[in-house]
Amino acid sequence: MLACLVLCGSCVSIQQAAPVFVEVRAQPERAYREQPVLVTLRVGVESAFLESSMLQPFRRSLDLPVQVDSGWNLDAWKLRDAAASLDETLPRLVFDGEIVRADRVIEEARGGRMFRIAELDRVLLPLEAGELLYAQPAARYSWTSEYGTDVFGAKVPGERQDAHLVEEAVKLLVLDWPEANRPESFNGAVGTVRLQVERLDETSSALLRLRIVFEGAGNWERWQPLTLDAIPGFHLLGRLVEREAQRVTVLAEFALDEAHPDSFPALEFSFFDPSSASYRTTRSTALRLTDSELTLPQAAEPVPPSEGFINYGRPPAWYGFGLAALTVGVWWLMRRALSGRRARKPAPEADPVQLTLDSAAGCSAFLARELGIAEPQLHAPDLRLRLRERGVPESLVESAASLFEALQAERYGGPPVAHAASQWAALRDEWACSVTPRP
Repeated sequence: MLACLVLCGSCVSIQQAAPVFVEVRAQPERAYREQPVLVTLRVGVESAFLESSMLQPFRRSLDLPVQVDSGWNLDAWKLRDAAASLDETLPRLVFDGEIVRADRVIEEARGGRMFRIAELDRVLLPLEAGELLYAQPAARYSWTSEYGTDVFGAKVPGERQDAHLVEEAVKLLVLDWPEANRPESFNGAVGTVRLQVERLDETSSALLRLRIVFEGAGNWERWQPLTLDAIPGFHLLGRLVEREAQRVTVLAEFALDEAHPDSFPALEFSFFDPSSASYRTTRSTALRLTDSELTLPQAAEPVPPSEGFINYGRPPAWYGFGLAALTVGVWWLMRRALSGRRARKPAPEADPVQLTLDSAAGCSAFLARELGIAEPQLHAPDLRLRLRERGVPESLVESAASLFEALQAERYGGPPVAHAASQWAALRDEWACSVTPRP
């Protein structure tokens, strides 16, 4: 059974005489490149035919025993993942090889006959411009014209007949983004976008942590967040990008440069708005930072013994007798405790840096201590220069800087560092052998 199709706008339907039909509707009927297009596929079955003649295709019973193939053209379109319907009152059918529930079901009269119609919504994004074919739906179903009874008197179908509907391919006109007035910063975002910047962890004076949120409607899967690595006064340490429906969140961490900026500048993000066929730019609010927040922690300088010393004069005569008595009392108590049981020797206190040999925190703490600087300053571009000024051999300069950068990149979602603990241990051993200890 091959359906004869009639093209009418963005809707394709079969002859009214058929008991089953498939049609596709697209909204909008004309779109721009990468603009989300809502495509509704409608499967209709004549109610009387459904009750009297249709047969189940599988052992598992379906509410609409129809197998539908969308025929998406995924060479020119991107199909957005659809959320499964959880409403158990909606009919089940087979769609693109999977049993799904319809998004809606309606009863509709056509040519004096009642049809039960299941609608499924999907979103497609056109990846190129032109008159693009986006679907060629098809449907399979089985039916019989007569029933008999078995030896137990149960109703059994007669001769099984299979039907296959193939609809004509449907197309949509897709326009390209206009060249006129296109911002240089435009990177393919289509829709409407709002931009917000929020500061996190305001207790830190050495680092600036931000949550940058891009929110709105459009091709959010393909939004490319700002690079953030060329903001004067702020050195980007790393960022993490999280995507969800209609929302992209960037968690970024910056080290403050010695230029001491007094505010984090407003960010700009350009996008193309199909509703107005024009480019627009959204801006965040600049974040004002106080002077105390911008103060970089400096390494502590050693205090000479003469500084900070206060002479309180000669101690009183009874001071020596009291100290002697206290010493004798402590000795007696310790001897008494040891006579009852042997004291357990406490384990030597571990070096806090040694406890984190395989972590970015341990590497950062060690290098900052050896260079006599604050940890955020390690992320500045002059790390190798600081190592050379410290007297580190050239071969060790590159290995130390490279390992530090790799561990920091892993911290912000980069690839894991292979054998990080052994690399870090070897680096410390080489450092101890070739670098003069700090005074």
